[in-house]
Amino acid sequence: MNNLHRSFFAIFLLGLGSLISSPAVADTECKTEASLQINQQIAQVELAIDERTRRYGLMFRSSMGEHCGMLFIFDNTRPRVFTMRNTLIPLDIAFIDEEGRIGEILTMEPGGDRYPSSVAARYALEMNKGWFAANDIKVNDVIQLLGEADELQPLATVTSTKKNK
Repeated sequence: MNNLHRSFFAIFLLGLGSLISSPAVADTECKTEASLQINQQIAQVELAIDERTRRYGLMFRSSMGEHCGMLFIFDNTRPRVFTMRNTLIPLDIAFIDEEGRIGEILTMEPGGDRYPSSVAARYALEMNKGWFAANDIKVNDVIQLLGEADELQPLATVTSTKKNK
């Protein structure tokens, strides 16, 4: 082995050692862009407000914090279809109307299946599988935005707040 190969091999081993010694980073903390309140439960959510973030969603995540999720915001209210392509964790999804009222909750498993809503939705909230049931959240419950001073606001205010930033 010449000196050049030894140098590359040493650099490779150093890099490999640092990868082995540092634990893998899991998404156990929330990437909070907004806080939602449903009944008495608080959810910390990322916002999927444009076509790119809505398309990418929660793909390739190996885990998500207990009260973390993603709120999908659409420009209109209509039936929605979600897929679990490249999504590694099981999720529940709530389809929500323009008033913030949950119209349907589905469980979605990793894989390529399509999950169409049976109701028209302006918003969709993805949380870990079982989160809605564990927190006694069901159809007809209303989701509100928790403001900066802990005041509750209609869910529709998250759209105008995000677009104005």
